[in-house]
Amino acid sequence: MAGPIGTWPAAHAQDGFFGAWQGRPAFDAGALLAWTGALHGHYRQMFGQTRPAPYGVFLRYNPINAGGGVGLRNAFVTTFGTGRGADLASIRITLAHEMFHTFQPYITRPEGLESSWFGEGLATFYQARLPFRFGMIDADAFLHDLNWTAARYYTSAMASVPNAQVPARFWADTRIRTLPYDRGMLYFATVDHALRKKSGGRESLDTLVLALLARQKAGAALANADWEDQLARHLGPQAVADFRAFLDGAVPLPASDAFGPCFARTTARLRRYDLGFATDVLAEPKRVVRSLVPGSAAALAGVRDGDEIVDPVPQDGIQGEQTQQLTLRLRRDGRVFTVTYLPRGETVDAWQWQRVPVAPGTACTLEKAPAHARPAASAPALRRRPASCPDGNAPAANRTGNAGHHPPQGHVRRADCGLYRAGRGYRG
Repeated sequence: MAGPIGTWPAAHAQDGFFGAWQGRPAFDAGALLAWTGALHGHYRQMFGQTRPAPYGVFLRYNPINAGGGVGLRNAFVTTFGTGRGADLASIRITLAHEMFHTFQPYITRPEGLESSWFGEGLATFYQARLPFRFGMIDADAFLHDLNWTAARYYTSAMASVPNAQVPARFWADTRIRTLPYDRGMLYFATVDHALRKKSGGRESLDTLVLALLARQKAGAALANADWEDQLARHLGPQAVADFRAFLDGAVPLPASDAFGPCFARTTARLRRYDLGFATDVLAEPKRVVRSLVPGSAAALAGVRDGDEIVDPVPQDGIQGEQTQQLTLRLRRDGRVFTVTYLPRGETVDAWQWQRVPVAPGTACTLEKAPAHARPAASAPALRRRPASCPDGNAPAANRTGNAGHHPPQGHVRRADCGLYRAGRGYRG
């Protein structure tokens, strides 16, 4: 790593936010950090942080795996490259998601990945909603992020796997690894809508999140029972039953108007992600193809059992990309060659949302933006790229806790696999 170091702001940050970048990115790094700092200020206001706490962002050039990153306590390092690796919208959504982790409450009982539905589901729910609420992205960017997540989940053959099974298969199957993010987000959308409807708009998911945060700050270690208590208080016993069904694998389906008056639910014919062979292979130290599915796209492209996959293969983002091809670099009988195919299987009906006509002056957001919020930034569709995992998304040891939890600085654990919002042009 080499190159000049830039910093933002030029003077000492009074609100605790600061940033730096290494190298010469193709985008305006100072403007990106200014945007991120403004969003950080909105987060502070939303969560009632009256005394500024430091939060740092470091942008680092990475010509190999641009867009990856690592979370630390009150800090995040993300990487950029050239061309698609300099996608500004992708970096923004990564930072919006990761900064939210710093402020949010966490359920820690049960420990680890079994509770990642809460931490990652909340961060995914808010990663575009809050910038949209604060006027920092527009309705089309919000819709793109929503539909990308919905498409990946509603086409997944693992959509109804019980939450208790997530830890055992988290590293072995990208379709399991993405459940806490995608299914969690859609479940929280159903709760948010139910709260708004019952209270006439006086309550929302914010209400429950802030209540749990207050309990956590008072010294409580949050558990599923604390979430159930909030559901029972605000929505009644049926909401508790719905939550338990969600943990058992029930597929959440937000109402047509759950995301605001400008969006309505529809369906689209989309294809399931299908790697074509045992998913465990890509998480193993030596990636040797086995259990090849006859007639799959991988088999038809020439992949064979016993082939060694030479390079790591990110999958979490490609799941959401209906037309993105997968290229494997294979070794067979001492010869190295590449095979490219579209990792898709059967076509299914998947829930999506679309823009609908509204009266002039209708606000598309469900919440009124603060008076000081900045106008929507003009930006391409939001994308989020992750820190890596054993299947090639990131290094096996990152300074984050299970599925995005942020432990004390210096505590090194296997990080949550890097999820990213890959748009039409970006390829991870």
